[in-house]
This record gives sequence, structure tokens and C-alpha cells, in this order.
Amino acid sequence: MGSLLYHPFTAGRLTPYGLLGASLARLSTGRAGAETEVDLAVDFGGGIWLRVARPLALRADVRFIHIDDAPNFWRAVAGITVAP
Repeated sequence: MGSLLYHPFTAGRLTPYGLLGASLARLSTGRAGAETEVDLAVDFGGGIWLRVARPLALRADVRFIHIDDAPNFWRAVAGITVAP
């Protein structure tokens, strides 16, 4: 999985960003013994970075994920980022 982040400005400790990315998704019917296949997934969305301490920032975003042969869905992601 890989994403490009675009952050147009920083307002104090808060940095909003947009993202565009791609990944490989493993698809399965869920039945026992069913074969799986791999397909390309494209995602886009946006979020915020909140700088907590000098090297650490909290990050949260929402992404829309599109896969051609499967239902599309939304995913929320949050975590701690080590930032310069």
C-alpha cells in the first residue's frame, strides 16, 4: 500500500491533508476452500495531523476505497506518526 499526502498549509500544531493511494486487495467469497484473487484498490480521502511533541504527531483520516470487482467501502485510520 502506498499513498501520496498533500498538505496545503499548517495552522499552528494542526495540519490538514488530502491523500491519494493504491494497494493490492485480496478478495474472497468467504466460503471454506474458496480461492482468493488479488485486485488493485484505489483510495482517496483526507485527515489531520496534530503535533503533540517535537518528534510525535497524532494522525487521523477517512478514506474511500474503490475495488473494481468488490463493493466499495469507507475506512477510518488513526495512529501516531514520527515526524521531523
